[in-house]
Amino acid sequence: MANPAFLAQGKTNISNALRLIWRTKSLRPQELGRGIFTLSPSCMKQGEALARKIEKGSLVIRRQLPNGAGSVLVLSQKGASLLNESIESKDAHSGKDWGSVKKGVFTPPTTWEHELLANSLLMTIKQKNLHNYTYAEAEIRRRIKPTGYQGKIPDGLFGIDGDAFYWLEVENKSKTGKDMRRMVEALVRVESGNSMEIFGRKPTKIAIGINPDAVDSRGCKINHMHRIEKALAKLIDNEINVTFFIFKMLGFAVVDYELITKTIYSDAAAAEIERVRAEKEEERKRQENMEWQDGDGIYYQHLLSTQLLMRVYKHNEGWGWDVVEAARINIQGRTEKEESKPLISGMASNMIFAKTDVLAAAKALKQS
Repeated sequence: MANPAFLAQGKTNISNALRLIWRTKSLRPQELGRGIFTLSPSCMKQGEALARKIEKGSLVIRRQLPNGAGSVLVLSQKGASLLNESIESKDAHSGKDWGSVKKGVFTPPTTWEHELLANSLLMTIKQKNLHNYTYAEAEIRRRIKPTGYQGKIPDGLFGIDGDAFYWLEVENKSKTGKDMRRMVEALVRVESGNSMEIFGRKPTKIAIGINPDAVDSRGCKINHMHRIEKALAKLIDNEINVTFFIFKMLGFAVVDYELITKTIYSDAAAAEIERVRAEKEEERKRQENMEWQDGDGIYYQHLLSTQLLMRVYKHNEGWGWDVVEAARINIQGRTEKEESKPLISGMASNMIFAKTDVLAAAKALKQS
């Protein structure tokens, strides 16, 4: 006799599977397993087994994807009816119209690859951060449809790290200038706290998933991060924080990612930062090239970022030079330890050669 607890868990898994497929509109068995059996090392195999079970019960329809990408599951009418018995909205319906079938040949929607990337990324985020919650684009669209909202819809939403609520965009293909601007305008609204409210909350943080191996129609690599940074820099007033998820792929799906968090500055802010940096560099060079003469006819020059002081002085018929360790340098840059033994010294025929020689010697000491 079957264990009642085992049977109950089996029913729960079926219910969770139908719910997850409905929330994402279409889902491969691999991502189904990662979303349900999150902690299991064999979650993908368990997802395949669960997919076969619900397919055998005619609760889902399996559709084959092109290019060896595997298959996806969509709800059948029977699966939707069963799901509606357990969800409050009662709005689940068959996914038989996802894509098209002509003369027995299935063609997926043109967005299938993008949907797979976004859904697999959300499942990966869930696996790596067990206490978060995720919403796929299909679920978001269903939720906001009654509101008449016409603006940009995210490719996903997720909550993580306590109260943080992220607006997710997934970049894989080339974007037109119009589409890029529409996206960055939406991101600026998120950062400013003026985005749409969805699921009772407003997303206030930005996440962008990037396929680092993406290429355009000519086969040229697309630098998504650079393009997005440039587009944002033109639009924002000051700065904006973005978390980039750099995909690690297995076939057509995301299975891991590397996080890169960046502060992107507006063109005006970046120009001001560069101006300040250039001024500091110019001052550094000016001070490093600055020299002074004391009452005894000795020329001093401090090599910045070191404790080295260069000295050039008249010596009989020529010019002497040496480098001393200025352990204590006063506000004028003079050493307070004049009795320091030179680290290196030499002679030159004139002052210009002496200055050249002492600078080369000091730089060599700096590198040693």
